[in-house]
Amino acid sequence: MFTMLLFAAALHLPANCKPFAGLEKIADSSTRWVILGEQHGTAESPEAFATLVCWLSAQRGVAVALELPVKEQGAIDAYMISDGGSKARAALTSGTIWQSPVQDGRSSEAYVALLERLRELKRSGRQIRVLAISPEWKGSSNQRERDIAALLQANGSEQNVLVMALVGNVHARRATTVAGATFPTYLPAKSARTFDIAPEGGAQWACAMAPGSRTPTCGPRPLESDRLKMSAGVVLEDGASGFDGIVYLGKKSTASPPAVRKD
Repeated sequence: MFTMLLFAAALHLPANCKPFAGLEKIADSSTRWVILGEQHGTAESPEAFATLVCWLSAQRGVAVALELPVKEQGAIDAYMISDGGSKARAALTSGTIWQSPVQDGRSSEAYVALLERLRELKRSGRQIRVLAISPEWKGSSNQRERDIAALLQANGSEQNVLVMALVGNVHARRATTVAGATFPTYLPAKSARTFDIAPEGGAQWACAMAPGSRTPTCGPRPLESDRLKMSAGVVLEDGASGFDGIVYLGKKSTASPPAVRKD
């Protein structure tokens, strides 16, 4: 607790940032990229991510990278300077990912709440910008990972700016498979940290293909976790798992439905 208080004092922490144990382990002055992996479709992971941004944006500028289509960038930019009202939200969620009949968790109510929290922080004076980093499909998953890495490197070159990305945990892990390497592999290891966000199981909004079906069915599904049950907080690891640490939520997750419901 004493360490957290010192960290809070150093960051001039505003009262509306929720406390989170071990925050000082997320980044230091040499860190340029922080990659956080989640299982899409929960309410709790984007909320925890917003808390981390709240803390770290008190120290320096933050470029928040979200796994949303790059073509949504204009709508996101407009929302970030809007009043956050119903018209602004309708414009934000008018894009394809929000209107698609297949909702994989990246277009959830929790993601709208995350964007609203980021908008509030920016309005309060924080140096925050939001980047949509999911490129158009070019027929190669490895090319997609390289494109994301290039985009993050371009935005991590600015002095006193930390890039914080929230992506699916398959992409957040440093790993090389038959399909190629994940994007954190292409970032300078000494300046990038990767974390897995770990709830204690629970539920998520996800899509699955039923046997014999050509269309995925989306809805609340059990979220399995093989992580140890731990109190909420950040724990560092040796990187052998592909992650530098775990962000334990200390509770079960709940499914976050689409921001735009089609039923």
